[in-house]
Amino acid sequence: GYYPRIISDELFNRAAQAKFIRRRAKGPNSKFINLFVGLVYGSDGHKMHVQTGRARRKNMEIYTQRRLVSYGHMRGLPGSCNYSLDYYKFERLVLNAIKEIESNALIDGLSDTEDTHKYDQRYQGIEMQIAQQKEWLLANGKTQSAISTIMQAIEELEKKRDALKPLLSENRQAKSKSDKNLIVGLRDLLKTITEQPDNVKQSVRHKLRAMIATVIERVEVETYKEGHFVFARGTIHTKNGHVRRFNITRTGL
Repeated sequence: GYYPRIISDELFNRAAQAKFIRRRAKGPNSKFINLFVGLVYGSDGHKMHVQTGRARRKNMEIYTQRRLVSYGHMRGLPGSCNYSLDYYKFERLVLNAIKEIESNALIDGLSDTEDTHKYDQRYQGIEMQIAQQKEWLLANGKTQSAISTIMQAIEELEKKRDALKPLLSENRQAKSKSDKNLIVGLRDLLKTITEQPDNVKQSVRHKLRAMIATVIERVEVETYKEGHFVFARGTIHTKNGHVRRFNITRTGL
């Protein structure tokens, strides 16, 4: 009471309450697992991060709120989008959209394993050498000695090439089986997490996040506002170039 008051007790209490609500939640955030880390991009080109805070429901209950916010807006960069999206609604709708993508669209064209790529490079290299030897033979094979030497070289190359065929086949079959297992596992986790979201363990969310990063390249989100509500148009890009579009509205996907 030493200094004269410049605001009323009511205004001070309201400001203190608002400050408490906006305060970033600490404890629960350490257990939160964002399924789309590094994959979501806003309309301003910046990645969207999950911002955690506290909010109040209509019944005055305080809860932990998580919203997707442009990194540019968080850093105060000019031209950044200042609209945010409720993370949980976004997650639910995007997971449902991924569930609707056909399995072939998720796995076809995914990069080969390191071994398959290595064997394929060797195979293609030998094929190129054989073609070069045959071209040289046609252009310069004028003596029996030259023809014999080149034909012997071609036979040796063909033996090396043929020895790689079973290795390539074996690795491609293993990759195909691995891809199918990946999709089956992904489908099972998607079903679990969308049908029983409150009972999902952290380990399940960790597995799902890893699988999503394996098949999804990026999720682009264009946010816009109508009245007091923020909506979005989104595009899911798979690793093999498939595109799945979705809209986030008040009524869902």
